[in-house]
Parts: sequence; structure tokens; C-alpha cells
Amino acid sequence: MSVAACADLVRQADPDRFVTGQTATPAAQAKLWPIYALNIEIARAAWASQTPLLGQMRLQWWEDGLAELTTGQAVRAHPVLAAVADVVAQTGISVGPFHAMIAARQWDLACDPFTDVAALWQHLAALYGGVMVQSAAVLGAPKPLWPALEDLGRAMGLAQWFCAVPSLLALGRAPLPNPSFAAIAQLAHQGLALHRASKRALRAMGQGGQIHPALLASWQTKALLNLAANAPERVMNGTLALSEFRKRGSLWVKSISGAY
Repeated sequence: MSVAACADLVRQADPDRFVTGQTATPAAQAKLWPIYALNIEIARAAWASQTPLLGQMRLQWWEDGLAELTTGQAVRAHPVLAAVADVVAQTGISVGPFHAMIAARQWDLACDPFTDVAALWQHLAALYGGVMVQSAAVLGAPKPLWPALEDLGRAMGLAQWFCAVPSLLALGRAPLPNPSFAAIAQLAHQGLALHRASKRALRAMGQGGQIHPALLASWQTKALLNLAANAPERVMNGTLALSEFRKRGSLWVKSISGAY
């Protein structure tokens, strides 16, 4: 029941990831849904209230809950946490990246701008890189692949971050170190280079196959970053998006070809 609850949460809150997760076998889905659901819950904890103290309390609840998975304590009653505990027990993955996600979500509670581009990339590594590494790891990705997986996640994260910029600005955040169109285009080109390099590294190590459903979550990355590079104003005006037809067509081709 815990896995079913996780799948339902992902279906509602992260439909694009849900669609890619459905390309996995049922056994693989049972490992992916808890990872994706935990990511959603951590994000929700930070944004559930406009009061920073309440957000910190919610994040601390998840921090303490994850700590219970490695200290031998009884795991608190929550369907997502129970499902994650099962995945950790089955696969032996570290909960460290989950703690890094929680630490990164502290940014959501503050209004401090990123000091530079490196700080933004570090933030994206913790949020999106961590999810990519963990989702591929539970499907059997060996440790030597993790740096390339994190880079793929960072590139994917930048594309998703660009899409969220108008909403973050409306909430009083400063999501970009430099919001000029030239700086956005330059950042998009960095993301494209990272995307290419990560895919080359994964191909060189002969990876795809069993971890493909995790990799497939990045299927929109190249197209979105190309749009941002060529029309950076779309990042600021909220029009950075692919048509539903293009999204689904691209996903269908990549899901049957092994691309991502």
C-alpha cells in the first residue's frame, strides 16, 4: 500500500516523471515511486507555509525520519517514509543525498539570492542531481556512474528551474544570479554542454538498459535548454515550455529507442 500511495502522489504532483516511471517494470517502479515521492514531500515541506519557522519544522521532521532509517529506530508512520525504508533495505542506497535535498530546500525558506552561478549549480546538484543518482542507483547503477548521473540531473534541473523562474519571482525569490537575457543564454549553453558531456560519459560506460526509466526523466532537457539559449526572454515571461504534442511525441520515440 505504501508504494501505491507513492505512485499516486507522483501521478498527481509530478506527472511528467510519472509517465517516464511507467516505462519501468513493476519491480523497478516499486523502487522508483518512493524516491520520487520523497522528493515531492521534501519540496512540499519547504513550501507548505509562508512562515519560515513552520517550513523548517517540516523539513526537520523529514530529516529526523530519514535518520531513523540508519539508526535502527522504529520508522515513524508515514506511507512515503515506510516505502523509502523498504527501498533502502532492499538496495542498500545511502540516505545522504536525501539529507542534501533537505539542506538545499532551506533556500526555499529564505529570500537570499545566489551569490554566483556556481552556487546555483550546487543547488541544482543537491535537488535534481540527487534524485537522478538515487533513482538510477535503485535500478542498479554502479557507483562509477554517479558523477555522470549527477551531471545529467543538474542539466535537467536547470531546464526545470528555468521553467519555474516566473513562479519563484512571484514568491519573492531571486532564482537567478543574473537575470539578464545574455546571462540566461550563457547559463543555458552551460547546461547544454553539461547535458552532452554526461550522456557521452554514460554511453562510454555502456549504460542505458535497466536504468533507462530513470534517465528518461530528462527527456525534455535538451529541447528546453535550446529554447532558453535561443530565446532567453521566454525564461522570464513564463513561455518556456514544449507543446504537449512535442512532449509526448518525443517521449514516445525516446522510450522505444533507448534515448533520453
